[in-house]
Amino acid sequence: MTRRKVIFYNDLDNTWLISEAFNGDKAELEQHGSADYCDGNWADFMEAMNGVNNLVGFLDVLSMIWRSYHSSFPDEGQLPGPRLVFAHDPEELRDKVKFLDEV
Repeated sequence: MTRRKVIFYNDLDNTWLISEAFNGDKAELEQHGSADYCDGNWADFMEAMNGVNNLVGFLDVLSMIWRSYHSSFPDEGQLPGPRLVFAHDPEELRDKVKFLDEV
């Protein structure tokens, strides 16, 4: 399955906000016969990101993506919401995303 993170450049303080990894999407989870599921495909999520031009918009879409993933574990509702990691320069950014399939 494809591991992805979403990155937003915040020009107010010259940092990058990096989402935690999303594993697969609706099609990939179904293809692998996963007990976990997702409400959308990655292309749909990226289309929603296309109109984002500020931090609030980024956080709104990121939250929507996060809510689209559903775990087969019974305590799914107890999981924390999306977490962000910050990078303060291009080298730190590369280090935080170097093992991903897509960014």
